[in-house]
Amino acid sequence: LMLGGYHTQTLGATSSTAITRREAAVGWEHCWFGLHRPDYVRWTRNTTASPTVTFSADGMQIVTGATDADYYELTPEGNGLEGIRLRWTLSCASGNTAGDYVAVRLIVRDGSNTLDVSIRYSSSAISVYDNHAASQLASESVSMTSAQEFELTAAVRSSSGDLVLYRRPASLQADNPWTTVADVAPTLASSAAAVHTVRFGTITAGITSAIWREFHLVSNNHTGVRHLSDVAITNPNGLTPVSLSGRWSELQPGAFVRAVDGPAAPGDAYSIPLTYSYGAERTLPSVLASPSLGWRSTDETAQSLAVAFNAGTLGTEESSPVGDTWGIHLAGINWGAGTLEGYDQGTSSWVSITALDLTTGATFTRTGNVVELTSASLTQQVREGEWNGGWFDLGGGDRRRILHTRGGLLTSTGGTVRRPRLVLDSIDGTEAASGSGEVYPLQATVIVRNATSYAGIRVSIDAQSTPDGYFTIGSLIAGPLVVFGTDYSWGRILEEQWNVELNEARGGQRMPYQAGPPRRAVEFAWTDGIDVTQIDGNDSDADYMLSTSTGGIEPVAYTRDVLYTVQGVLETLGGPLRPVVYLPAVAKGTPDSETMTGRSSAVYGRITSPIRLESILGDENADEVWRLARMTIEEEV
Repeated sequence: LMLGGYHTQTLGATSSTAITRREAAVGWEHCWFGLHRPDYVRWTRNTTASPTVTFSADGMQIVTGATDADYYELTPEGNGLEGIRLRWTLSCASGNTAGDYVAVRLIVRDGSNTLDVSIRYSSSAISVYDNHAASQLASESVSMTSAQEFELTAAVRSSSGDLVLYRRPASLQADNPWTTVADVAPTLASSAAAVHTVRFGTITAGITSAIWREFHLVSNNHTGVRHLSDVAITNPNGLTPVSLSGRWSELQPGAFVRAVDGPAAPGDAYSIPLTYSYGAERTLPSVLASPSLGWRSTDETAQSLAVAFNAGTLGTEESSPVGDTWGIHLAGINWGAGTLEGYDQGTSSWVSITALDLTTGATFTRTGNVVELTSASLTQQVREGEWNGGWFDLGGGDRRRILHTRGGLLTSTGGTVRRPRLVLDSIDGTEAASGSGEVYPLQATVIVRNATSYAGIRVSIDAQSTPDGYFTIGSLIAGPLVVFGTDYSWGRILEEQWNVELNEARGGQRMPYQAGPPRRAVEFAWTDGIDVTQIDGNDSDADYMLSTSTGGIEPVAYTRDVLYTVQGVLETLGGPLRPVVYLPAVAKGTPDSETMTGRSSAVYGRITSPIRLESILGDENADEVWRLARMTIEEEV
């Protein structure tokens, strides 16, 4: 199977069938990369005075003073009619297009005639100069302080020269189009010489600074045949084919292809949809449930992620909430400020539901890599390990990961108080010894009461700084808040399992290996029995609960139908098929929005236990008393 490539100027061909025959292709005969001086591999070095040559990851840098010159020369054999092809990459911080100060000079000969052209550079321009006619053939204004890649083809025709020069920013991307700098016919002059001459570097003495990354050339074998412009390219006949193997081959960053099996026929077309390594769809539990494998932005500018309630009517029709109280859970986050919004069809715009302020502010004192949170505008008992994995902003651009949280009381009052302390990563001693800081948690849950209808919801993240240079959301879960009308029985179980392997040698020595983060689990039950007489008897005055004191809101739950509700919700979820967010406790409004950020305030996971309702008293569908032996929720990590 042969597939073509991407190019706005594909290489030329000597016949209509040559491009499809790989054996008819030629490669670069002389290759040089900026790891050493070119005179180590067949080039001849020519210097004047004392130029400076240094090497770095960017390539070979030549710096010259007013009387310095330093260039490299090669005289490949060749036929002028068949021509020559060059390819090079450089950046130029200082040069002058008035001469060959930073330049590539090419002389192409066929034994009778010759063309002589220089490609000259300054920090902001390119000039194509005809040395026989002493005139400029073409020019382009472009910043040369960033590396640019060039490809040139030249030949001596029967009555005139032929030269085409292309440029593009130096990049590893395959879809990096070329720009035509020059498509010209240089003047010919008589010459009996039969070899070409290629020079690059600081040819004319002067003050220059340029970095050369690579230089390649090939002559003869019709290498001077013109490129086919994007107008002349035909698909697929105008594209050079490549062979595919059974191993994955990278077409461009993030796109891979391999040959498997099966028939192929002329005219077959293949389309690769656009995907991203860290696309927004990764936040959805139906795509990737793990919060460790979510979305990532490309920078720290403002971002928005939207979810439609009904994709088929988004923007044209709103959907009522399943209940007047709903919530959204954000796991695996590294940012602290934004807005939760809803799409209002009437105004065709996104409107604010509530502000997202997910950080906890506090004053601190730092001793080494430990900071103590000395005062805050709230009183909160912080549990041991509560903020592990989050990060702390010490001010002044210093942001450090939290390795461990020592529990304590976060308060502004004095007295005998055990205050929280944070063990931070990568402390270098330049951070402030005290000041005001902010804790950024790994997760947050927002509850919205007295909800209204929207066509969709959106999480908008404000522009802000993070330790990573980008924003993350591991999982985004939105849905109705299912309240237990009657609380489960005492005896709730919290469990944490560590994903650590202990490898034991024959002598008894053990070596631990942490394969992943720990997984929490919560287990509870209704063992005392729930009397459902009000529900089975269709009581119009059944006991209920309200999520807020705001008037006009519907009950969030009936107190006696809790086990029926649990059973119905589990059928909707498909048991462990779809995840849930377990909230041990929520407050009653007002206010009609609530934000919880502690690790202990929510567990995002799956219900892994079967639902078994046991009737312990009463008649069927009349006045039974039910109990539920066990419900287990295991965390997604």
